[in-house]
Amino acid sequence: MKTNIKVIVGLVSIVLLSGCSTYQHVRLASSNTQQNEQSAFVIENDSISIIYSFYGQGGKMDIELLNKLNKPLYIDWGKSALIINGQSFSLWKDEAKISGTATEYKIIPQNDIVNSTSTIEGKIVRKDKVTFIPPQSKIIVNSNTLHSTFFNTSEQTGEKMNFYTTEGERNAMKFSFTKEDSPLNFRIFLSLSMDDSFNKPFQFDNSFWVSDYLKTSTSPRAFGINPGNQFYNKKRTAFASTISIIAIIGIIAVGASVGNGNTGN
Repeated sequence: MKTNIKVIVGLVSIVLLSGCSTYQHVRLASSNTQQNEQSAFVIENDSISIIYSFYGQGGKMDIELLNKLNKPLYIDWGKSALIINGQSFSLWKDEAKISGTATEYKIIPQNDIVNSTSTIEGKIVRKDKVTFIPPQSKIIVNSNTLHSTFFNTSEQTGEKMNFYTTEGERNAMKFSFTKEDSPLNFRIFLSLSMDDSFNKPFQFDNSFWVSDYLKTSTSPRAFGINPGNQFYNKKRTAFASTISIIAIIGIIAVGASVGNGNTGN
């Protein structure tokens, strides 16, 4: 019995330790913006300042709009869009579905663990297509995700390199692109007005593209910074997935063995 418990513990440990992942740390470029100290993209004139930041998994787009004027500004999200590789996605949606699960664990006196799982579903409704930005104030909007899957680039086009992190020196394959051959080109189109009737709207249309990415086993936390011009994606390595499957089969087999042994007693 003790031997079986040790085997189960060992197999569980294999599952936990085999969670090896490969990351793509993606960097963006733009030809018609500036960058601030956080490497986020800035578009600015006498009336407004717009800051785009994409840090996070999949490139979660944050938009900060600062109204410099002494009168209100309005942005029409229904007439604003994210255009990815030529395909347009509206920055306004009337609703978004949410779903999830919640698990509660309880330990009873006999040292058994009981858990219960509940499902959460619903929707978030966005009320206003047009956002009012008061004078001398700003708003921050969390919008679309850019690209949540791995880029498939030929390994022959990459170059090996070393880089330094908070965890020491690491290695990676670096893939570089021009605007013309980039795997991801996108634009952000915003429609604004100084009156809520939008009789005289004005627009911002800014272009971005993936300039390079690092393919490595180093996780984002090792970099110690959250630059606005970068994002990342990750996936489990084939080896980790295979080991996990083998370990899970082993756990099931040992568990069945323990069960049969108890039945025999």
